[in-house]
Amino acid sequence: GLQAASTGSWVLEGRPSQGVLMQVDPGAPGQPGALWGAWFGFAPVQHEGAGHPHWLTLAGRGLPGQPGVVELEWTRTTAGLLDSLPTTNSHVVGNGRLRFTACDRAVLEYSFHAPGLALDAFSGQQGQVNLRRFEPCR
Repeated sequence: GLQAASTGSWVLEGRPSQGVLMQVDPGAPGQPGALWGAWFGFAPVQHEGAGHPHWLTLAGRGLPGQPGVVELEWTRTTAGLLDSLPTTNSHVVGNGRLRFTACDRAVLEYSFHAPGLALDAFSGQQGQVNLRRFEPCR
C-alpha cells in the first residue's frame, strides 16, 4: 500500500526546477489510502506563456490490489490572489497515475485534456516523468 514516509518533496529527474510536493495518507489497514499534492513547473515551450510558472494540484486514491499505485485527477486553479477570498476558478484538466517503485523513486504518468479550457497551456500534453525523493528515505 501507500506509505506515509513518501510524504514530502520530489523532483522531476532531468528537470531540477520542477517537482511535486505530496502528502500521503496510507489509510486504515486493508484500505487503499490517498494522496494529495501540487506539481510546480512551467508552461510548455510551444505555448505563448512558455516559461511562466504553473502549479497544478493532484489528488487520488490508491488502487486496491496494486500496492504503491495511485489513480490521479489533475486540477488547475487560476486567478487566485494571496490574502484574498478563495477563487472558484478550479478546473479538472487531466488524469494520470503515480507508481512508487522504491522509497525514493516513483513514476508519474499524466494526460492533460483541459475540458473547457481550449487555450490552456497543458491541453493535449501527455507522458511520464521519473520522480526522485528530495530527501533520503527514512
